[in-house]
Amino acid sequence: MLTGAAAGGAVVHVVPANGGGVDRHVRDIIALRPQDAIAHVAADQVVFEIGPPVERLIAPVDRSRWHAAIAQGAFGQPTALHVHSALAPARAFVAAWQTVAATPWIITLHDIDFVADGVDADERRARHDFVRSAAARVVPSRFIGQCLDDALGAECERTLIVNGISPPRPSIELPAARTAVDPSLPPLPIAVIGALGKHKGLDFLFDVVAQSSADVRFVIIGYVDGRLDPGWLIPDRLFMHGPFEPSELPALVAAYRCRLAFFPNRQPESHGYALSDAWRAGLPAFGPDHGALGERIGEHGGGWCYRANADADAVAAALASHLMDDARAVADAAAKAGAALASCEDMVAALGALYARVGSGRVASPPARAALAALTAVHFDGALFREELRRLAGDLAFEHTQRERILREIDQLADESRRRGERISCLERDAAMLQEQIRHDRETYVQEELKLRRDVTDTLAIAHHYERALALLPGPLQRWLLRRTAKADSKP
Repeated sequence: MLTGAAAGGAVVHVVPANGGGVDRHVRDIIALRPQDAIAHVAADQVVFEIGPPVERLIAPVDRSRWHAAIAQGAFGQPTALHVHSALAPARAFVAAWQTVAATPWIITLHDIDFVADGVDADERRARHDFVRSAAARVVPSRFIGQCLDDALGAECERTLIVNGISPPRPSIELPAARTAVDPSLPPLPIAVIGALGKHKGLDFLFDVVAQSSADVRFVIIGYVDGRLDPGWLIPDRLFMHGPFEPSELPALVAAYRCRLAFFPNRQPESHGYALSDAWRAGLPAFGPDHGALGERIGEHGGGWCYRANADADAVAAALASHLMDDARAVADAAAKAGAALASCEDMVAALGALYARVGSGRVASPPARAALAALTAVHFDGALFREELRRLAGDLAFEHTQRERILREIDQLADESRRRGERISCLERDAAMLQEQIRHDRETYVQEELKLRRDVTDTLAIAHHYERALALLPGPLQRWLLRRTAKADSKP
């Protein structure tokens, strides 16, 4: 009887070239099925990967040579293709394969792209037709199964195979530098795990941090769009660790003194490796009640859910409340949820049974290394480098044009800056002269004021002296003098 690793013969896994959870999933399969191969597909080429790490062969093949490579057996004759994307590059590679060799294929719906609303009707129809025409369909969660029902109807059969996770390996000691954390950092009780972009709720995370009290701090154990290096994203509130390996997570959780894993996802998840990793690291989870996150938290426990449309205020308040829950109880719940996770062996056994059913009666043959090597040589010697040279030449010409334009703009800015500098110098000189004039006028005013005060004092003193002398004269003489003074004052 075939084991899960050997069942179904050799399979070629057709994967998109963007890594992430799909790449982790496929490599978990390959680790237990070394006879399988991987075709990393992009718009204009496929990079074929075969063999274990120590003997691995990486062979890039230009799209114009796909048919020849398949016909020559360069990719081998698998019992089935396992497609991990419904997007155009994967569809094109499967179509090329089917024109040469009618090989059955299955598809795993790793995300909601096959029901995405942000595409035109023709692309949506192409994705639906591709999913419908597969020999079998695999969904990693009941949520994706419901999406399949909504898009193609319940009569479109599928198999639920949950993504497995490798068991922890405590015997392997990680280098201290890999999990070192700055000891001066304060406790960061709320962990957000994995790569975080807008579709993973980065903006919502910022809002929740802003609404949380100052003593509730967060750490992203992972990275965000546009930044990889560690540091504070929000000073003393939100710290980012940077890229990490899943095996490092328990040590990092302990070093940062995390107590809870928060999932700010606004788009529903199809499975969520980060949730599995959080539980395995002993963290309870707090995530939205939609998609596979809500489904899995509700099924396994190990955390709490918030309404998917909850605002940042409500989520921040709930986070603060859950941090006050009994630490031992929530840790036990997380450990129980982690222990209930499916293993990679369980996942591969279920896939092996599906491969055996779909590829029943087919005899597999391995890839032809010599043919792959020849195709790779042609790819590097011919199409790749010539096309790359043309592209680089065009890029260089564009950069020269841009450089000249930028230099002209810099010269214009320099002239404008010089003119403004001269104008500022003139204004500074005028201001200095005005300050000097103000200073001179102020001194003149002070001097005039002092002189006026002296004149008034002298005048009053003379008047007082005259008044005393007048008072000593007889009355008739005083009146005569006053009349003469009045007549003198009245003359023009």
